[in-house]
Amino acid sequence: DRNRRFLKEKIDLLLELVNKGGYSHLILAGTPERVAVIKDNLPKNLREIVIDTHTLGIHERNEEIVRETIGAFVERELHESSVTLDLLKRTVLGGGGAVVGLSQCEVMMDSGLVDTLIMTRSDKQLKLRAVKAFRQRTHSGDYLSLEKRRALLLNKCMNNRTRVEFVDEDSFINDYDGVGAILRYRGAEHASAHV
Repeated sequence: DRNRRFLKEKIDLLLELVNKGGYSHLILAGTPERVAVIKDNLPKNLREIVIDTHTLGIHERNEEIVRETIGAFVERELHESSVTLDLLKRTVLGGGGAVVGLSQCEVMMDSGLVDTLIMTRSDKQLKLRAVKAFRQRTHSGDYLSLEKRRALLLNKCMNNRTRVEFVDEDSFINDYDGVGAILRYRGAEHASAHV
């Protein structure tokens, strides 16, 4: 009974952390027996985000646990970034449900229509394109640098709790200021004109 209560408390705590922190990946690490028991007792929504399990000895130090699990986490993040970028490309080229470029993303964000903002991890390639380095007028009329506009857009996402996916530089997204957005519904890019 004590073991069951202990397990329930730990799973409840894990569920709370995942929900409050907005985490999308979970890696279980520990002795084979503990990992199996925890995994078997996880609710469905937590079981679905388990990306890997590592069996470790009971006396492993935290640094060793992190070293063992970080590779799986990074690999999954890179894969998901690639999938999201492919979805953005297909959606834009398919004729609806996504926009690319700072101006369009700013308008969609201000209209509350962005489901996921996609942004390159770095704007190094954008800085190399001199024409993009000059100040540009935003849809609100301000003149801001490309870097500043990207930072403001990212801040709006954080404040609105909008999902953000960082991707590696890619010639498609680099052509559009390194920014794109998947919208809440298909055709939203046209609906914003009436909002």
